[in-house]
Amino acid sequence: MKMKLLMGAALAALSAGASWAQTSGPADIPAETVDTNRDVVVIIGQGETRQVQTLTETDLKLEAAGTSPIKLIESLPGVNYTAADPFGAYEWAVNINIRGFQKDQLGYTLDRVPLGDMSYGNYNGLHISRAIISENIGQVELAQGAASLATASTSNLGGALTFRSRGPSDDFGGTVAFTGGSENMSRGYARLDSGAIDALFGAKGYVSYAKQQQDKWKGDGPQKLEQVNAGFEVPVGPGVLSGFYDWSKRRETDYQDLSLEMLGRLGYNWDNIKPNWALANQLGDIGANNGYTGVCNPLAPNAFPACPNPSAGTAWPAPFANADDAYYDAAGLRDDQLARISYDADLTDSISISATAYIHENEGQGIWFTPYVTPFQFGAPVSDRANISSVSVRTTEYDMNRSGALGSAKWMLGDHTIEGGFWYEYNDFNQDRRFYANTRQAPRPSLEFMRNAFATQWSYAYDFETTMFYVQDTWNITDALTVSGGFKSVSVDMTVDTNVIGFTAPVAGSNSDLNGTITSEDNFLPQVGFT
Repeated sequence: MKMKLLMGAALAALSAGASWAQTSGPADIPAETVDTNRDVVVIIGQGETRQVQTLTETDLKLEAAGTSPIKLIESLPGVNYTAADPFGAYEWAVNINIRGFQKDQLGYTLDRVPLGDMSYGNYNGLHISRAIISENIGQVELAQGAASLATASTSNLGGALTFRSRGPSDDFGGTVAFTGGSENMSRGYARLDSGAIDALFGAKGYVSYAKQQQDKWKGDGPQKLEQVNAGFEVPVGPGVLSGFYDWSKRRETDYQDLSLEMLGRLGYNWDNIKPNWALANQLGDIGANNGYTGVCNPLAPNAFPACPNPSAGTAWPAPFANADDAYYDAAGLRDDQLARISYDADLTDSISISATAYIHENEGQGIWFTPYVTPFQFGAPVSDRANISSVSVRTTEYDMNRSGALGSAKWMLGDHTIEGGFWYEYNDFNQDRRFYANTRQAPRPSLEFMRNAFATQWSYAYDFETTMFYVQDTWNITDALTVSGGFKSVSVDMTVDTNVIGFTAPVAGSNSDLNGTITSEDNFLPQVGFT
């Protein structure tokens, strides 16, 4: 594999590089001694004043189809990547650590559009695997340490990952690909490019579709992802108007989280117990009867709240030691739509501008089959014991509507490149914790959105308003020395309203009635670099 790493070099590296250039080089190596099949890491200084590493489209094609875009950077220095499966298909378990900085301490953008902090319960964006089909990524750039001042992010403490989509082709054509593998893995991908259309002033576009499914490597349940991407470019005046659209539908079945003690006692292949619904009911009943789950008073099983099934006994079936050894099932559901429109133009030989507007809508549910809350605690009658399961579905529900704009202008003035820009985003975000009843005869489908809750534990409505602007100057002092300096100003206003807390509406003026606005801002965040 040949991987190009673009990084700003430190002084020591510059000195070593100059010495190396004087003593050896490609011209000094006889052609017959060069092994063209070996893995090569090429480190190139390109005037960057930060450490920047880039994977090109050629590098990305070396990964298996359907691989998580986050996994694509695992070969870069300083990156530690972990996942629960070879493709990184299980989003909950995908994590990266870059020189000690966690995933939510980094910034992420796609075609300059902010993706938030990439955490699983993301309140301000979405995971890159849902933002674009992996085959449509054209470039990945990792800035370790201080990210660019222009990065539209409030979490880029330890650097930033910037993804760029693969634009429409100049030529008409298409691609169809299919991948299959173990654990019933299948993936189909198709893309059709219109090519440049002279009748539309050279406009070009594409549409693509991908569908992937694979079973968990242990336990029961699939990981599913279905996506549609579309994009266009059209010359307008001195620049190019471009657009991108993403529709994503993710359904993933969770693995059971295992402690070291559980691994030793239950084994490496232990997981949730789906499709054994009878066992799930039995464990929920026993947990209620012996007091482990605390959903009723075992000494008064018919009093409110009623125990779901007093006749089930109190002894755990082997090898269970408690109700937390395994649950029936858990899952993550995410539906997203992301769209942007951009205009980039060189107004003169020395002045260029860029502007982007975007929207993002998300609906999500994190699903867990829990024995810790039952409908009997909320008034279900004892007479319904034969129908109502002791295992309910608990959800964490997400509803997000983001919209924003960002722009920049660049002026090349002699040896200086002066740049300034802004980013504004408004985010309407709601989060709720709800519970849904199951029947003893059959559970709710775990990969479908839950509706008709019997209880809401809490419900919050948030509004986030983010404003950022920056100014910087890059000075090419000599061919060997470049210095850049600038600052950015960031302000975030967060407003929250509490709709439900503790299964009831909050008492006005109480500590649980969280309502108000918090502002976090810093008007001068400087950055200086050189190479």
